[in-house]
Amino acid sequence: MIYINFKTYPAGTGPQAVEMAEMIRRVSLVVGIPVTPVVQAFSAYQVSQVNQDWAWGQHADAIKYGSHTGWILPEGWKQAGINGVVLNHAEHKLQFDTLKMTVDRCRAVGLSIGICADSLQEVEKILPLTPDWIAYEPPELIGRSDISVATAEPDVVKSAVALTTDSDTKLLIGAGIHDANDISIGLQLGAAGFFIASAIMKADNPEAALRQLLSGYSD
Repeated sequence: MIYINFKTYPAGTGPQAVEMAEMIRRVSLVVGIPVTPVVQAFSAYQVSQVNQDWAWGQHADAIKYGSHTGWILPEGWKQAGINGVVLNHAEHKLQFDTLKMTVDRCRAVGLSIGICADSLQEVEKILPLTPDWIAYEPPELIGRSDISVATAEPDVVKSAVALTTDSDTKLLIGAGIHDANDISIGLQLGAAGFFIASAIMKADNPEAALRQLLSGYSD
């Protein structure tokens, strides 16, 4: 499984977000590997028209219907046709108590849950929340195109995988994943999938970049 985080890049904003989602869906079906877009809130409904209950959302808040201007309501994601949410990204960290409340709210409305972790210790702390997956992303490698978590921290990745072995939570890796070799190495280390952003969203040819990445599954 691969999740592509649109962040707030131009290629993942407005009409371009729908075009990117359409490309991801097309390539995913042709190659036969699940690839999921992680979109901004205002793109959610439009992207869901590409495929209902497929895309994921960026962040959610532990709120209910009411007076919460500027916050993201979990029910809003669900009603927009979004399948799950990513929480605790390095660019939007949450206090653990807040994270737990947010997980509970999202689960109550039927959203799947992925949580980002920036260390092995945080992976271990998050596991009792039983998200669908945890993405290990060392912040210093996020956005890099010259080195990835797969090549820089193989022992940490293997340790994170070991922590999740007896759990229903899958271990994804992200940060610097930029080519087929990173995918191949990550799979050899035991990662169940990948959390990717700039390698696709900032590429001159996103479709070619995605196809090249996915070729790592056959190496």
